[in-house]
Amino acid sequence: MFTFRSLILSERMRSFMMIVILVVFVAFGVQIILNESNLTTQIFYVVFLSFFTFFFVLSEVLRFMHRKMVYALNIKVDHPKALYWLSKVQKFDLIKEYQQTYVVFKTLYHRDLGEFDELKKTLEHPIFQRSSSLKLIDKVNRFYIAIEEKNDEQVQSLYKDIYDAYFIKTKKSHTPRYVYDIHQISADYYIYKKNASKAHDELQQVLLDRLNPREQTYYYVSFAKYSQLKQKGTDLVYWNKAKEIAPNVHHVVNYVKES
Repeated sequence: MFTFRSLILSERMRSFMMIVILVVFVAFGVQIILNESNLTTQIFYVVFLSFFTFFFVLSEVLRFMHRKMVYALNIKVDHPKALYWLSKVQKFDLIKEYQQTYVVFKTLYHRDLGEFDELKKTLEHPIFQRSSSLKLIDKVNRFYIAIEEKNDEQVQSLYKDIYDAYFIKTKKSHTPRYVYDIHQISADYYIYKKNASKAHDELQQVLLDRLNPREQTYYYVSFAKYSQLKQKGTDLVYWNKAKEIAPNVHHVVNYVKES
């Protein structure tokens, strides 16, 4: 089974291979330069080798910082640290390779901290109209904003759009990447509708071991809300599980019993 440890190992292997490739390329390039008698050609090779090495190293450094950012947000659920690494990526991303990542990151960041006005502003970015996957991210975030604002009409409309995106077949090129668990989304929809039975059915289909710690906090809070709907008296058990992972995120701090 895929685990975060296996990801770390695969990344370490990749990093090792990239270092080997760089060393071999530089050594080969230096050898060519030393064997070249024409000064103009030598200068050309030096410029090319320097240019390639600079952007190769920069790309790997950006990749490293990006992984640190993702790890801080999704595994440690440490938003200040994640924001720190985001600022580093933005600073060194000279060719804007990670521009889409910045914007998507902000949707996660603002929603986690309950900064819904900032989340709305982020969703106005034109990048969310570029692909079916980004459009889905836009709709899911607007769905949760609608829940927060208790906008019944928007909740209903957006849930239908999201559900259709998952279950209505379209051309392969128009099929979004399913970065959210539809059963989690459906459970939150039915909790909002106070339909405890359907909410439970959806929560039972969420594969908890496939969720990262950040996502687990949402799952546990949803289960706490379901438990409260059923008046089982176990809602605080689930809420405490979320609190153990991330005590400072909005949905944990602002959990309110719906009694």
